[in-house]
Amino acid sequence: MPKRNTATPPPPTTDRPGPQRESPDNLNPPTLGRCGICLGAEKVRTLIQLHRRAPVPGTGWGCVVCNLPADGAIGVACDACCEKLGDQLPGALRWICVGYAAEDRRLSYSPDEAVPPERAFDHDRALHIELWKCAVCGCTNDNPCDDGDAPCFWLSASLCSACASDDQRDAHSKALYEFRARQHAEFHRWIHSYKP
Repeated sequence: MPKRNTATPPPPTTDRPGPQRESPDNLNPPTLGRCGICLGAEKVRTLIQLHRRAPVPGTGWGCVVCNLPADGAIGVACDACCEKLGDQLPGALRWICVGYAAEDRRLSYSPDEAVPPERAFDHDRALHIELWKCAVCGCTNDNPCDDGDAPCFWLSASLCSACASDDQRDAHSKALYEFRARQHAEFHRWIHSYKP
């Protein structure tokens, strides 16, 4: 029978060959061109989504939930401006990207400028439950109000169950019942028609 090795293993060393982890500052981040606030080029790595169309379609932000194309305008900011301005960052933006940010082409921009309706670009809030807000009580998906023994639920993008009238609740329950009944009937048709 072989003897068991009872020697203690050597302490780990940090100078052994192999992949080494690098700090985020040492990695090569994508180049986003000049900052849209100070025009500096050092550590520009924050994208700002604007609720207007990009100067060049297909080169901005989009949304897979809303099925929005990448036509939303973007601005970029450096770490220094982000740190200095905090929440006021979007209001301080003075240049937006023309084409892709890395192309470093900029267009003068004023956050106070009114956006004509044909240039507006935004999410479809009805498809984003995280953006829903009750028009009556102001509750949100992350901060629901109390509906008796449980948190409220949504009847629409702007009405929670706690604020709904009995008629609105009944209409919602009826619609939900009819939807489930259709699903149940379709499932049974599929099961009975299935032949292995």
